[in-house]
Amino acid sequence: MTSRRETAIVALLGAVLFVGCCFAARGGLRDSAPYGDVHLYGHYARLMSHGRWPYGDFFDESGERAMRELLALDEPPTAVFAASDMMAVGAIRALESVRLRCPDDISIVGFDDIQLAEYVSPALTTIRQDKRGLGAAAARSLVQMMEDAQATPPVLMLPVDLVVRASSGAAKGGGSTND
Repeated sequence: MTSRRETAIVALLGAVLFVGCCFAARGGLRDSAPYGDVHLYGHYARLMSHGRWPYGDFFDESGERAMRELLALDEPPTAVFAASDMMAVGAIRALESVRLRCPDDISIVGFDDIQLAEYVSPALTTIRQDKRGLGAAAARSLVQMMEDAQATPPVLMLPVDLVVRASSGAAKGGGSTND
């Protein structure tokens, strides 16, 4: 059986590359591929080639719409990474409207760790970003650009934390580590 942490990691593989959309994964991690699953990337490529990669605007309505699009696929995902916690809340609402359960049927992971994340049902697994660090970096970049119009702000990588809560876990139809 795939652990909650492994399922969350599968759902998060697209976080860096696919900000602004829902990232969907099918199956689980394999022992031979500890950082992901070739099937996952195949699923992504198939979605992209058919123009079926749902776009979202970080609000709950777009998360609900994107999840409905994913559920309409011949092979719906077993894990979804939403670009914001509010999109994840919308995705959970879409699941509930068709009598599916998170994470029993589909795991959902958000991004931001908003206050609401721990109070929705199920409590939302999410990526917590350093909001103060992000604000400080933005302020430094703004000051730098005001002082030197030719300055190019640096590209920064700020630390994030995976906060595992109840919305991620092995789905009924998901893969196992022994596939």
